[in-house]
Amino acid sequence: MATYRVPVLEDFAWQPPVDDRIVAPTESETKGTRYLIIATASGIFAGKENQIATAKQDNPTTADHWYFDTPSEGWTTRVLDENANYIYDGAAWDLSDTTANESNISVNTSNITVNSTNIAANASTDVLEDASIDSLESEISTNLATEVSDVASIDLITSANASLDVVQDASIDSLESEISGNTSTDVVQSTGISTNSAAVVSIDTRVSNVESSCSSINTAKQDKGTYVSEYGAIEFTV
Repeated sequence: MATYRVPVLEDFAWQPPVDDRIVAPTESETKGTRYLIIATASGIFAGKENQIATAKQDNPTTADHWYFDTPSEGWTTRVLDENANYIYDGAAWDLSDTTANESNISVNTSNITVNSTNIAANASTDVLEDASIDSLESEISTNLATEVSDVASIDLITSANASLDVVQDASIDSLESEISGNTSTDVVQSTGISTNSAAVVSIDTRVSNVESSCSSINTAKQDKGTYVSEYGAIEFTV
């Protein structure tokens, strides 16, 4: 003859899930609704804190319409409304480590998602920075090439200026020689001018003497003319 074992819920640490944690029912529950009663219980749940209540029928309005199971230390159940596991420690129902771990896992998953997003964003930023670096390196290379060209141009200009300086130095030397020659000519011309001035003075003296002689002659002529008019004859001495 076969033997069957019928489990009794209060003998099992793992309990079926409850719908919610409440202090009093709404009295409109359906049969099978389960609650974890918390402080401070009231109404038909008064004095039933920490017990698990299961509705025997629809619309339970009295305590007789509910089963009440008193927990033992180590009982565990899941509260569906909170999506969390609770364990009874002999005095109160506390969130189990499993729930805490699930919460941590959820947080870590969120962090992983955020980190993945950040990594993707950083990767995009790195790509942009790499592009910026490449652009900067290209610009630096261009600037270096320009500077090399500028240096070459400066060298050409310097060389041309050096050649021009040589030509200018030669021109300056030639001009100085010409000025020196002109200075000698000026000395000669000054000497000639001095000589000519002396000659002019001599000529002026001669002209003055001639004019004086002419004046004497005119005076003499005038005297003789006067003599003729007075005496009718000209006197000659031989």
